[in-house]
Amino acid sequence: VELSSNPGGQVCYLQVEGMGNAQCVSSMGIGSYVLTFSVTDSDGNTATASTTFNVVSPLDYDFDGDGYSTNGGDCNDSNATIYPGAPEICDGLDNDCNDLTGIDVAGECYDDDGDGYCESPPCVNTDSTLPDCDDTQVTISPDAVEIVNGIDDDCDGLIDEGTSSYDDDGDGYCESPPCVNTTNIEMDCDDDNYLIHPNAQEVCNDGIDNNCNTLLNEENAIGCTNYYYDEDGDSYGVSGPTACYCEGGSYPYTGINANDCYDYNADVYPGQTDYFDFDRGDSSYDYNCNNTEEYAVNTLTAGCEWGFFGGFQCNLDAAGWQDTSVPDCGYAGLYVDDCDYSLPGWCLALCGLSGAVSGDLQDSINCVIQYCNASCNSVQYNMVQSCR
Repeated sequence: VELSSNPGGQVCYLQVEGMGNAQCVSSMGIGSYVLTFSVTDSDGNTATASTTFNVVSPLDYDFDGDGYSTNGGDCNDSNATIYPGAPEICDGLDNDCNDLTGIDVAGECYDDDGDGYCESPPCVNTDSTLPDCDDTQVTISPDAVEIVNGIDDDCDGLIDEGTSSYDDDGDGYCESPPCVNTTNIEMDCDDDNYLIHPNAQEVCNDGIDNNCNTLLNEENAIGCTNYYYDEDGDSYGVSGPTACYCEGGSYPYTGINANDCYDYNADVYPGQTDYFDFDRGDSSYDYNCNNTEEYAVNTLTAGCEWGFFGGFQCNLDAAGWQDTSVPDCGYAGLYVDDCDYSLPGWCLALCGLSGAVSGDLQDSINCVIQYCNASCNSVQYNMVQSCR
């Protein structure tokens, strides 16, 4: 193998080793050369190849491959991270070869925006140990307050968390839709409690608007009571549809049970104690739902009789119906509730004296009946029989 140079002529002959490589040593002056290699094998066949080769001063050569030589301004040509205009990195060296800029300034260990945090603590010019996720804006740091702007202001890896547009309690709703981390558009009325949101079920008597519709204790809330259909509003209903309310029910679902035997009259319900002299509306007088009709007065009077209590008087032996039969419900009959009599004054004095003399009350009574021709008269009036 023969190596020649233009300019310069023949440079050297190269001895080929067993692996097929060849080399020689030669010194050339600074300049640009075209080197031509001429190879001849044992059969006399020859091939050539040329290449351009530049010889430069060591001060013009880029030893570290960073694109700059010593003469090109590289202040450390053995370190590829050091050259004119290189970014400062946290290595304690002048990476940009500029004495006017501080060492490591603009590096990840330097707080460039002055917010007290750098990108890779420990920091050169601050004692903070938390990393700054954007060291070009003073409003972004681990100590910043998150606002609705689509940016991770506080460097915790979350965007807009804690704001009204972020679902903080994880229930799928935020306070001011559209939300950052959910697609639901309904407003959450309490974003600190995952049990309170527009899709939650209302709970009875907890004092909270669980489903954010501004209502409390609404129908079908958790813990509600089933109320039966109550047409007449007497708190007793009939079997069939029900409605669930937290308390009290709502008309017509106000029945606490389904035991009303006639739901068209508010006076008809189990346990009714009053009596009525007109039917409940269907010709029945069963107002207390016990499947029977009880008379208010079911006795016949025994009439009047004489007595002597502070003077002669007629006493009612028993109040009741004067007739021999008890009227049906809603029908009238003569009813006795008192007795009366008229007696001359002289007779009262005479007979009273008679009894006093004999010491026998019955003598006085017999005297009134015999000599005064007196009788007890029943006081009666026409009354309608009441039932329940």
